[in-house]
Amino acid sequence: MQQGRLSKFREQGMAVKTNQEFHAIQHEIAFAQTEIKKLEDTMLERMIEADDLTAALKSAETQLAAETKAIDAERKAAAPRTSRCRRRSSGSRPSAQHWSAASTGRC
Repeated sequence: MQQGRLSKFREQGMAVKTNQEFHAIQHEIAFAQTEIKKLEDTMLERMIEADDLTAALKSAETQLAAETKAIDAERKAAAPRTSRCRRRSSGSRPSAQHWSAASTGRC
C-alpha cells in the first residue's frame, strides 16, 4: 500500500507547477518512505522472532522425544515387575501395602 502511495507521489512530483507544491510532494514522499522503513523493520523483527521460536520448538521436540524414550524404557523395565505383582495378587483386591511394594519393585 505504501509503495503505491510513493509511486503516486513521484508521478505527481513530475507534474507540479510551483515550488510549494514540489516541497509538499517531497514531504509526502519522505513520509511514505519512513512508513515503508518502519514496516520493513517490523517485518524483519517478526522474521527473527519466528526463527527464534522455530529453534525453541525444535529444542522442545528433541527434549520431548528424549523424555518419551526414557519413559518407554522405564515402562519396559517395569513390565516384568508389574506382571509378577499382578500374578501374586490375582483375584484379591490390592492393599495399600501391595501398592507400596509395587511402587518400589518389591512385589
